Amino acid sequence: MHDHRTRRCWAQREPIPVSILLMAIVALFALPAAAQAAPLEPTMSTSALEAKLEASQTLPGYFKTVVKGATIETIPATILAVTVSEA
Repeated sequence: MHDHRTRRCWAQREPIPVSILLMAIVALFALPAAAQAAPLEPTMSTSALEAKLEASQTLPGYFKTVVKGATIETIPATILAVTVSEA
C-alpha cells in the first residue's frame, strides 16, 4: 500500500525558476560563437613568419574584420615586421 503523505507526484514538484532556464538557453547559444572565432584558412607560425620576413623584408598579406553588420571584409596589408609585447 502506498503512503500518499510522503510520495510526491511529478506534477507537485517545484517549477524550475525562469532565470535558470534563461541562463541555460543563453549558454547554449553563446558556446558555439567561441568556436566560430577560429580561422578557417591555414595560418603561419610566428617563427615561420619571422624567417620569411628576414629573407624578403616585407610580405603581402591580409586581415579580416567586420566593417558593417555581420559581413566579414578582407583588407590587404603589407607585413613589415613582427614585434613581441612583454607585458
